[in-house]
Amino acid sequence: VIVMDGGGVGDWAREGTILVPRGDVTAMSEAIAGLEGAPDHAVALGHAGRAWVARTFTHARFVGAWLDTLRVGSD
Repeated sequence: VIVMDGGGVGDWAREGTILVPRGDVTAMSEAIAGLEGAPDHAVALGHAGRAWVARTFTHARFVGAWLDTLRVGSD
């Protein structure tokens, strides 16, 4: 994933992402061209991103966070 840093995107952009400065169209186009010319790198970024999502957004973490929210809301 290639993303521009803005609106909080830089807070969640992790493994498997290329973060470019907000509004920098040149950097965005260079990032796109760079991946187009390096398909193995693009695949590696995809695998890294998928692994990060699988580790970060587990069912157990979701349920735990949801239960925490319910507990706080009932106070």
